[in-house]
Amino acid sequence: MFAGFYWFIKGVIYSLLFSLVIWCHQCCVSLFCLSANSG
Repeated sequence: MFAGFYWFIKGVIYSLLFSLVIWCHQCCVSLFCLSANSG
């Protein structure tokens, strides 16, 4: 029971971290593209 809950929490945290990394990556790429286009 506790092990399943632990794995569930672990999966949620990992998915949140993954989505955060993807979001930051897209923001950085868009900012880089904007600066490259303007300059």
